[in-house]
Amino acid sequence: DNGKIVLRPLPGLKIVTAMNYYTAKHKGFSMDWRPIPEMNSTGFEYSWDFQLKSSYAVSENMFFDLKYQRYSRQQMNGYEPLLNGNHQLYTKIFNIPEDWAGYIPPSLEAGGNFLWLSYYAEPFKDLNGDGVWNQYSAEFWQDENNNGVWDEGEIFSDWNQDGIWNMVDLDGNGFPDEEPYGDMDGNNQYSLGVDPPTTGSNTYGGTSDWNFGEIMKYLIITGILHELPGLPIKIFGGTIQIIQHWVDL
Repeated sequence: DNGKIVLRPLPGLKIVTAMNYYTAKHKGFSMDWRPIPEMNSTGFEYSWDFQLKSSYAVSENMFFDLKYQRYSRQQMNGYEPLLNGNHQLYTKIFNIPEDWAGYIPPSLEAGGNFLWLSYYAEPFKDLNGDGVWNQYSAEFWQDENNNGVWDEGEIFSDWNQDGIWNMVDLDGNGFPDEEPYGDMDGNNQYSLGVDPPTTGSNTYGGTSDWNFGEIMKYLIITGILHELPGLPIKIFGGTIQIIQHWVDL
């Protein structure tokens, strides 16, 4: 964007102001992130140039020029959902509810404060104690009739191997509870922060260790996630052992 204003307030005096403003947004490509491109970082660039120039003619052969110019350029790069309006990481203080006692890590205290950084997972009340936030506080199951609870014949993952489907139902409505969480970024859904699915410690070290087999595994597991509403957010790591009950990986 650009604009220009020319003024002649007095005979022989000319004032010119001009402003140029440039913005750019771009997304790069990284082999590290090729199976999940939405996690690639986004680049932002802003630049503006302001000029003020005045010219005053004293006589036919004598005049004065005065010029002022200011230029600024900013470049930023990061994962957009984790940044604020200024494209920067930010922090918030979260007050841990008293009734979260017994459902949070021992390093935290119910009623105390937690310093949340925008690339952290949002704090939550871990009702089923599995260490990750769950929409359904229950053992994972295939809800074939979509009634929100397990029914005889539906596949489930028996975490504690007691032979029965277990759920947490603190409000007594007969359905598994959604684990409460602090919506720190205000998007009305739970945010994991920087916690993408990976297959190895060096996945993001410049040369990805993804291969055809691993990509197929990712696609298979992603398909299962769409079918099983009780599956956790984390795809790989310890959770993959649970998924192996259903799919031969």
